[in-house]
Amino acid sequence: MKQNPMNQNVRELSDDASPLFGKVSIATGVALLAGIVSTQASADYGPAIWRPTCASHQYTGYNARQVYVIHDMEGYYASTISYLQGCNNSVSVHYCVNGVQDAGSDMPAGEVTQMVIDANSAWTAGCWNRYAEQTEHEGFASNPAWFTEAMYQSSAALTASKASKYGIAKDRNHIIGHNQKTVAGWSSWAAANLSFDPNCNSHTDPGAYWDWNHYMALVGGGGVVNPPYFFNSNTQGWTAASGICCGLGWSGTGWPGVIFGDQNGTDAYIMSPATSFGGQASESVSVNVYPQFGNTSSHDMQMFFTTTAENFWDTAKSSATYHYIASNNWTRINMNVSNTKWAGQTINKLRLDFDGANHGNRWIVNDIVPQVVPRYYFGASAEGWSAGGGICCGAGWSGTGWPGVIYGDQGGADGYFVSPNINNYLGGNNDVIYVKVYPQGGNTANHDMKIYWRTASENFYTEAKSTATVNYTMQNGWIQVPFAVGANPNWINFITGIRVDVDGVNHGNRWLFDFIIIDHLQ
Repeated sequence: MKQNPMNQNVRELSDDASPLFGKVSIATGVALLAGIVSTQASADYGPAIWRPTCASHQYTGYNARQVYVIHDMEGYYASTISYLQGCNNSVSVHYCVNGVQDAGSDMPAGEVTQMVIDANSAWTAGCWNRYAEQTEHEGFASNPAWFTEAMYQSSAALTASKASKYGIAKDRNHIIGHNQKTVAGWSSWAAANLSFDPNCNSHTDPGAYWDWNHYMALVGGGGVVNPPYFFNSNTQGWTAASGICCGLGWSGTGWPGVIFGDQNGTDAYIMSPATSFGGQASESVSVNVYPQFGNTSSHDMQMFFTTTAENFWDTAKSSATYHYIASNNWTRINMNVSNTKWAGQTINKLRLDFDGANHGNRWIVNDIVPQVVPRYYFGASAEGWSAGGGICCGAGWSGTGWPGVIYGDQGGADGYFVSPNINNYLGGNNDVIYVKVYPQGGNTANHDMKIYWRTASENFYTEAKSTATVNYTMQNGWIQVPFAVGANPNWINFITGIRVDVDGVNHGNRWLFDFIIIDHLQ
């Protein structure tokens, strides 16, 4: 049997330069299909026609289905099926859907072909393959004409059927595009909730013209619209409630895609559509907000939520109230929601409360994103941290005589400790990093420390992405050192790693860290 290549990353069909994947005539495409297989019904999905891929591309052995992946072919239905039936490539997919019937001899719009049985894995999405059922759609990401209503209807019926069969949630965290990692916040959510690397794909299909709102309505998620919420094309189901005049608007003119509402009363808030997602430990909600107009720059914000266990609003199911300064400019506020009412519960609605007092503001919001916050307590391990620069022999871990610490001996200048990869955490203006450190030994109690970070767009450490140096005094004792990372505008980005620089000068210390955590100033 051919070795299963599912742990390898391969190019999407759209990247394949083989002329077999290019446009063939409709008649030729039909003839190719007719000559290779008979058009028998699929055993896994009655409306589909069974046109199997090359036998060696029916990859056996898969993990439990966790997601349904939507692709576009960057090509044509008949010629794509012909290409996939060839054995001179390694690519396969479970289902294909036709978009446009070009002529009477072409297959009908919305026709579904199955090429890989559900019991096997297809090979078209890298490391997601073992966990995914997948559909390719005729057409091109750059041209919405291919995404016809017939295609949406038949594809959504297929996806709904498979989601029900395999227990895949009918929401946008689980029914995903091949480009899903570009949906900010999803990578962080997926890393905490799914069994595969959410960042192993770099493709852009099905692209900006795929109508996800319409598609998900057809799939029948019961009206559920789960976060993250990026208001690129509409309100994502959010509505205005108390204290907001004239409903909730949406605009993409002069803005990146925003919702907005005018406060005309006290206790103003907006509400999400119905949701159904699991609250995680160490989770916050990130809000990018623009307080426009108004008579003050001092504001407050709070996030409330309801759950299936307690389907009502109260302060037990809310963040703290966060205070901030902003007027006619963007600011990102991160609010900690993770208490016993959130973590491990099914969240079924969110409520974003703006100012308790009316200051005449228009509230403009670009995104609302729940995300797991990087917090390292080193209770049982080094949690992926390493050491470099002037730190000798790497980062060790100990729980003997200590509460659980990482440590390293400084043997040269510019010693530092580095976090593992972080899955695109959205930094907020009110973020602070707390470092609890024990400078052991050494020839002085006077020390300095600094935080650096890297981002998704600049995945390396630079001075521009760092805090001011903090000087402190401690020797052979614990001290908690705060760093106001959110004060640097370069922190307001997708954070992929942090670095803690201990003394620039070697004083012969052993450095012990009890925790390194991100928190939010109230």
